[in-house]
Amino acid sequence: MSPRLVLLAVLSLTATGLVIGSALRDNRRSEALAAALALSRAAEVSPAPVSTTPTPTTKTPKRTHAAVPTHAPVDTTTSGATSAPAVDTTPTSGGTQKKPSSNTKPTTPSSTSKVKHVFLIALTGPGYDATFGQGAAAAPYLNQQLKAQGELLSGYRALPGSDLPNYIAMISGQPPNAQTTANCTTYSEFPSSAKTSKKGVVSGDGCVYPVDALTLADQLTSAGHSWKAYLEDMDAGGQPDTSCRHPVSGQADDTQQGRNGDEYAARHNPFVYFHSLLDLGDCATNDVPLSKLSADLASAKSTPNFSFIAPNLCHDGSEPTCADGTPGGLATTDTDLSQLVPQILASPAYKKDGLLEIVFASGPASDVSGLTGALLVSRFITAGSTDPADYDPYSLLRTNEDIFGLAHLAEADGAKVQSFGGGLITGAAD
Repeated sequence: MSPRLVLLAVLSLTATGLVIGSALRDNRRSEALAAALALSRAAEVSPAPVSTTPTPTTKTPKRTHAAVPTHAPVDTTTSGATSAPAVDTTPTSGGTQKKPSSNTKPTTPSSTSKVKHVFLIALTGPGYDATFGQGAAAAPYLNQQLKAQGELLSGYRALPGSDLPNYIAMISGQPPNAQTTANCTTYSEFPSSAKTSKKGVVSGDGCVYPVDALTLADQLTSAGHSWKAYLEDMDAGGQPDTSCRHPVSGQADDTQQGRNGDEYAARHNPFVYFHSLLDLGDCATNDVPLSKLSADLASAKSTPNFSFIAPNLCHDGSEPTCADGTPGGLATTDTDLSQLVPQILASPAYKKDGLLEIVFASGPASDVSGLTGALLVSRFITAGSTDPADYDPYSLLRTNEDIFGLAHLAEADGAKVQSFGGGLITGAAD
């Protein structure tokens, strides 16, 4: 059976209530997603020799996570009946379990990572020199106070053209196409002829990726890790959707420009461009307004393992003048960071084992180099250090996959990550 038919079967069951039921928060939803992803990938590649590796278990398993070939072995302990076809986990000799064939090789297991909570703040900006260069004065909090606490990635470059391809790349590894490069002014589907390669790259031209195109969020869910995306103004403007807000399929995106009282931008919310998250409920559950972040930071238990944070168009540097007429640009972004970042740094999860990543998803259109810089802050990083190596959104994705012991999606496979945040991934945790 083709990968798409397998997943369509699962979605059909979803519609009739046999898999997920009426509540998106039902634990069985993640089981269905995990099994569907596993079957999809297994059907996509030719059979390969099966390896046998003991499957680690989490300390307090809450639900079944079927083995998925896009990450390292995960907990398969059941806490109730599953609602979808299960992959083969029949014990072999010695008590090990069979692992499905994979089209990508596993990477460093998460047990070797010191970091267990990642906070990624995505911004746009005026380029490296204006933000981090000598004499740059528009962002004193970021360029002076915060930079002194972490590691500056002085060679980090955004993908050229526009911001949406960078947001897409940092969570999925998908390369730009004509429509994403144009920021998807129309929320269009990929054509039915689009194919997903063994590497995971989707061919063709479109905005909303087919269900067999996976994301870091899919990987985290399947591996038993938690994630959320926090988007400022998602619940503003009297909109009916207060989570996973996106345009109607095939219609124009009316969030391309800021509106007075509502500066949310769908193009800065990459999770709404993937059917793997839209169709089985992850987006509706985990893609939420930024206003929910403070409550989640209250304890390490309530803080997701991966938090994606996107300020609105006024606060992220996209607009020189905001929709309400107030100043925008880098100075406003810096002020916003000075209020947002201390909440993260003071949280129990960050203090215990956190990593803050501040990344510029695009720079000025006139700067063809794409050099924007990025900043990593963590107690595991040498304060005030600089890494001049060339990095990009694919490197960022690969680093985050390595932190959580996940395989590399699409163009993240082969991306440079040799010293990205040096010492974060290997070595015993403190």
